[in-house]
Amino acid sequence: MVDNWYSSDADAEPNYTCTTPLPSYGANNKDGDPLFGNLAAGDYTLLKGSPCIDTGSNQGWMDGAKDLAGNTRKTYGGLGGTRGSPVVDMGAYEAPEAPPKGTVFMVR
Repeated sequence: MVDNWYSSDADAEPNYTCTTPLPSYGANNKDGDPLFGNLAAGDYTLLKGSPCIDTGSNQGWMDGAKDLAGNTRKTYGGLGGTRGSPVVDMGAYEAPEAPPKGTVFMVR
């Protein structure tokens, strides 16, 4: 299989990516469908079950940072993760945090 990415930097490596085929080198890459909201419409938000949730690389500048939609980065657990330490999602959008179990919504 041939890698499906390109960089003009000879020393570049794919790190923290979600793609198929899985790159043969680099770190913390995921093989598979990132489960974007609606790829055809340009919606790159992450759906529940995305392998990109809680698998990014935390950086100091992310504390208090917002994603492209204005959502807080490094939520606790998101839609598919655990409720341990906050880990940023891969990509430009943070998956919204799922409501706690037993949450009751009132619709009027």
